[in-house]
Amino acid sequence: MQRLDLQELVRPWKEAIEAPPARDRVWLHGDLHPRNVLVQDGALAGLIDWGDVTAGDVATDLACAWMLFAYARARTLFLEAYAPPEQVQARAAGWAVHFASGLIDSGEPRHVQIGLSAMRRLAGAEE
Repeated sequence: MQRLDLQELVRPWKEAIEAPPARDRVWLHGDLHPRNVLVQDGALAGLIDWGDVTAGDVATDLACAWMLFAYARARTLFLEAYAPPEQVQARAAGWAVHFASGLIDSGEPRHVQIGLSAMRRLAGAEE
């Protein structure tokens, strides 16, 4: 496995922190990662584990882009379809760094792998 250069994560983290905070609160799933997304025949079939449902910054759930999509083109299409303002996308990348860190720290092997993959994507290293 390729080692991750954590310096590559400074940019998305810094841009997230410098982005203006969300002004609107929306309903969030709060825990969108691959183990909570059900896919059937290549299409979204459902979401499970709604225990973290809350209201907050839409960027929180948009962080899933780096956890769900292994290829940059897929992430681009996802974000283009949603069309978040630049500051929302910056905050989403910051949330992705945060969530990936938590998944890695969990010690649960499947979560660790999701977190490491997301970190690589955030750092610009495609799998």
